[in-house]
Amino acid sequence: MLSNRRVWQMSDAMEKNALVVKEELKMARERVWKLIEGRVSADEPIRYRSFIGENAMDLIGTGFVGRYLLSDRIFAIFEKASLTGWASYPVEITGRNGETIRGYRGIAVTSAIPRVQLARMDIEVVPDLFFIENTRRICFIQRAYDALLNLQPSNLRFTQIDVVSASADQGVKLRHDNVAPVDSSPFKQDSAGPSEDELIRRLIAFVSAQRGCGAGHGELRRAQRAIDKTLSATALANEERRLGFSLPSVLRRAYSEIGNGGFGPGIIWPLEITVNQYLAAAKNMYPQPRAGPYGRVLAEPGYAAILLIGFADPEGQWAVDAAHESGRVFRFFDEPIKRKEAGLRTASDSHLLPVAKSLSAWLWEWLQKSAS
Repeated sequence: MLSNRRVWQMSDAMEKNALVVKEELKMARERVWKLIEGRVSADEPIRYRSFIGENAMDLIGTGFVGRYLLSDRIFAIFEKASLTGWASYPVEITGRNGETIRGYRGIAVTSAIPRVQLARMDIEVVPDLFFIENTRRICFIQRAYDALLNLQPSNLRFTQIDVVSASADQGVKLRHDNVAPVDSSPFKQDSAGPSEDELIRRLIAFVSAQRGCGAGHGELRRAQRAIDKTLSATALANEERRLGFSLPSVLRRAYSEIGNGGFGPGIIWPLEITVNQYLAAAKNMYPQPRAGPYGRVLAEPGYAAILLIGFADPEGQWAVDAAHESGRVFRFFDEPIKRKEAGLRTASDSHLLPVAKSLSAWLWEWLQKSAS
């Protein structure tokens, strides 16, 4: 039975200075899902352009879980080992200086298995690669994982998942390495930290040191050319005017005193990107007013000032509630999560997972972990 075997989930490892790309001509979401599920083919290469980072590794991320570009040497392993459950589609990648980056294809996974059914199935009838139904998590059975492990691929992360005896509400349990359970508050309680002035001073020193030595979190963001520059008071005022409300004090100071992105965990975007995304979701710039997951969140009472400020990891983005001066911090997911599974008391679906009561506490926790 599969429950006695190992299954691995593949994701973007987000290694230092790893290249992340964005699509030049955005496809409709429905077509994207069909493409990565192998239900449609691409008549022409899907065009991508460098967004952040410089090193083209074996996996190039796009900022969306399940939508990855893999190197030809990865696909060569798939073919040599006769792995099943996958397809590919052509892509064209343009680097930050206009050069063409060759040797990559998009990965499509052609099988999706329900959680309950997966736990009951024999390993022999499960494809080597598959999605767990209703997720975009790419899973490998043991022999597929072993084939890639010998290659020692770069920028791929594998997390073992538990396949347990199935019941109506059980099935496959994932070890959420990046989604730690939160307090039933539901936010984590703020730990004692420095004053706002001291926090900003320490962040400036740490981020400047990382940029200076070309290592750590600073290097990951160096590819965004404007990221090291702080925003002027005029630029900040203009962006706040576009939003229609003010930023929390700590976030405002971070952009004006540390840099236009490049501070905090994950990949923090320049403010202009955050504002553009907000306006697209909130100001009827989608085909339908308040369309898409982000737009639906903004339409909920009390959530009209939620700002997406960067990538948390391949599965979620950082979100800040600008309606609160403290700047409550969430993780935002395109696909609803079961909040009960995330450690909350409510069982209702949500796109937001509470992380911290304030930006100060969130940044202080990151600084302590990164500097240790």
